[in-house]
Amino acid sequence: MRVVRIRIHGVYKVPFNNPFTATAVVMPVELSDSMRDEVLKKYKDAYYVFDAGNPIVGEHNTFEVFSFDVIDDMEVALA
Repeated sequence: MRVVRIRIHGVYKVPFNNPFTATAVVMPVELSDSMRDEVLKKYKDAYYVFDAGNPIVGEHNTFEVFSFDVIDDMEVALA
């Protein structure tokens, strides 16, 4: 299974639609909590986590993502 690190570009809804760029990780939902923890140890710069299959571009609770770029990816095994 693949874990993908991406750079997202968007705006925070509050306050005042401030633009931002941040690093995020997209992980398979099938990963156990311990495997997710291991992935996040490797990608310490990840500010957001998305589940694979969920939309990335679009509105979220406190921010909206306009686009993203793939930085890198890695293979993980189910634990």
